[in-house]
Amino acid sequence: MTKTNVEKETLLDVRLDILACLFLVVSTLAVYGQVRNYEFVNYDDTVYVIDNSFARSGLTRTVSPGRLISQIKKAPTGNH
Repeated sequence: MTKTNVEKETLLDVRLDILACLFLVVSTLAVYGQVRNYEFVNYDDTVYVIDNSFARSGLTRTVSPGRLISQIKKAPTGNH
């Protein structure tokens, strides 16, 4: 193979990668873009968000993995 053939194959590989990425982005937007105007579902938001002190305190750099695991284990519902 000459240098130009290698360059052409590399360029083709890059183009295929870009096309694959574009396909994934467009297909994801096509599927999930349909829900952009839907109402927010309020089944258990009070339990998981509003009344959850851990969620309300927000993300900080001081959250230790142990605290995170303990909060998950004592989640207010049995859906885990």
